[in-house]
Amino acid sequence: MTDPKPIAVLWSRMAAVSAGLQLSGLQATILDEVSEITSEAKGWFFHAVPAGPEDQWYSCMGRETDAAWTVSVRLARSDHPDPEHRETRFSIPEKVADPENEVFIPFAELPR
Repeated sequence: MTDPKPIAVLWSRMAAVSAGLQLSGLQATILDEVSEITSEAKGWFFHAVPAGPEDQWYSCMGRETDAAWTVSVRLARSDHPDPEHRETRFSIPEKVADPENEVFIPFAELPR
């Protein structure tokens, strides 16, 4: 068995601002959850983490290289029209279309 690859998490400006004071806790949650995913994933993965309000999420797109995983975190919204079924029916949150959601900063460089 090989050692797991390192995971670099890059936050969009929009996602980091949305996370606010919860940023460090969300980073820990994302690292914990994607660590499990990357142990079995090959090449890429998609994962979503709730962002608080019912329709907001953090979408995590992971891409594998020979040396590491890079996970890009964006603010996303659920497209399910019925709030009572957003978590019970399959619905993929879609990233918020905004230029600030496409500019990424490594977690270590974000102000906290």
